[in-house]
Amino acid sequence: MTAGGAPGTFDAAVRFVQSPATPSTKRQTNAQKLMFYALYKQATAGANTTPAPGRLNVVARAKWDAWKQLGSLSKDDAKKRYIAELDKFDPSWKKAAAPAAKL
Repeated sequence: MTAGGAPGTFDAAVRFVQSPATPSTKRQTNAQKLMFYALYKQATAGANTTPAPGRLNVVARAKWDAWKQLGSLSKDDAKKRYIAELDKFDPSWKKAAAPAAKL
């Protein structure tokens, strides 16, 4: 069993969030996009120890700040939180992601 539930649940959640064809992802706010980005980075790379981008690079700085705010959250906890946040955002995502997982 992997973090966040059944094997592959985190990977399926990431594919769902990153899919441009998913209707619910089209209605994500910038804050939600940053949250999913930060949790993904924390889950896959760990704590943010990279140098901060310049303040003039607004998008990169916002992403960096969101990731940095997660501090020392473990990779497993970041995966669980990613899935929990997606469950709140779109409770039906697992049904929509299931056909893609069978391909």
